[in-house]
Amino acid sequence: MVTLHSIDLTLAQRLRDREFRHEWFRGALEDSVPEQFRDLREYRNYTQSELATLANMKQSAISRFEVQRIANWKFETLLRLADALDAQLVIKLERAEDVITRYEREEVGSTSGPKSVLEAESAGEFNPWEPSTLGLAVAAKDQFTTGPTGTAVRGAWWS
Repeated sequence: MVTLHSIDLTLAQRLRDREFRHEWFRGALEDSVPEQFRDLREYRNYTQSELATLANMKQSAISRFEVQRIANWKFETLLRLADALDAQLVIKLERAEDVITRYEREEVGSTSGPKSVLEAESAGEFNPWEPSTLGLAVAAKDQFTTGPTGTAVRGAWWS
């Protein structure tokens, strides 16, 4: 009889598999995009109805967007929602090898952290110059930060 041993791979190790990586990247993006918009809506103390009015959309569309787990959003809709939230929409590509390296470092270091950008910001652990973890970010337009060159920059990375 053959004894099977469990294989406990870390996320960084699993991300080395191209097929897993592509599925994980997509799933992470599908979860994070609606969450970022919902977090900023709540931060701005808007109801779904209020946001719908500002974005010239129906409340039911906002509700579907916030719970939807399939990324079939139109770019124009994302821009419309970002404008209604007075935010900048930022899309960023990050090389897979950089993502894997970051997760390897994180797995060696910390085991827990804030659950959302807003929690990270309030905990003083928010770094606007850290590359976006999930490749898409929404930045509040009224937030100014000093960039690496010392220049004032409008907006910040919300990953």
